[in-house]
Amino acid sequence: MFLLLLACATPPDLAPIEPATVAPGERLVASGARFGEDPRAFLTEGETEIALPLFTHGPGELTAQIPRATPLGEYQFVVRTAEGQAQQPVTVVEPDLERACHGLYRADNTVSASRGVIVLARTFRDGEETVEEVPVSQVSQVILTRRTLEDGRSCAGVYLMTDEGLRLFMDEAEADLSVRAKRLATALGVDLLES
Repeated sequence: MFLLLLACATPPDLAPIEPATVAPGERLVASGARFGEDPRAFLTEGETEIALPLFTHGPGELTAQIPRATPLGEYQFVVRTAEGQAQQPVTVVEPDLERACHGLYRADNTVSASRGVIVLARTFRDGEETVEEVPVSQVSQVILTRRTLEDGRSCAGVYLMTDEGLRLFMDEAEADLSVRAKRLATALGVDLLES
C-alpha cells in the first residue's frame, strides 16, 4: 500500500518563465500544474538558495517576489511541494532605466488622492499618447535613481514599484529629484529606496 501511494505522488510541473528576466523587487508570475496546497518558491544557483515570498498561489499559477537584495545573475526558479520540485531558468537583471532622460516622450503624471490612482500620461515624439492609471494601493515603493548617460550628463529618475513592475514617474537630466521623490513617497505612504 505504501509503495502504491508513493507511485501516485506527482511532482509539480512548471512552464517556462515568460519573460525569463526579472529585476530585484519585481514580481514573477509562474504557471504550471500541481502546485498543491503549500508550495514554496526559491531562486537557486550552485549552493545559493534564496527563498521567495509568495503573494498568490493556486493549483496552476503562483506569484513570487524577487527580494531587492538579490544579486544579478542566472538562476533556477524552483517550485517545491511535498511531492517534489520543478525548475525553470530565470535571469535577475537591472531594472529597465533606459527610458529615463532619453526624451522618448513628454510625461504629465499626477496623483489623484481623491480617486486613489496615479495617472501616467505620455506623449511620444510621433504624437501618440498613452494614459495609464495605477491604483495607489498597487504601489509598494518609490525608487530614486541617479546615473550617468552616454553623453556624460547626469540623469535622475523616480520610479514607482507596482504590482506590474517599475513605472517611470518623473525624470530630469542634470537635476536633483530627491526632495520630490521624498514628497511622493510620503504622499503615497510607501518607502523610498535610493540607488
